[in-house]
Amino acid sequence: MKPKRSVFVVVLCLFLMVGLSWEVGASSPVPADLSGQDLSGQDLSGQELSRANLSEANLFGANLKQANLSGADLTEATLWKADLTGTIFCGTRMPDGTTNNSGC
Repeated sequence: MKPKRSVFVVVLCLFLMVGLSWEVGASSPVPADLSGQDLSGQDLSGQELSRANLSEANLFGANLKQANLSGADLTEATLWKADLTGTIFCGTRMPDGTTNNSGC
């Protein structure tokens, strides 16, 4: 019975090491700094843009369907004709300076 127990201990140790290293390696993505960028007409659908700096960005006609803009800064950004269908807003600073919490 001792060999089965030692195999179990080894497998358990490997499992714990992999699990702990996965957890340590997991970190929040660094917010993107896209301030002032020309992103007109870009397909940003489904993108993770939470906490991104998009202030003064040109998003004219951009596809932002189901993008996550939680905590993003859109101050003075151009959103004219942008597709915002299903876009997640939560603590998002809008172009006019107001905060949009509609998706919280």
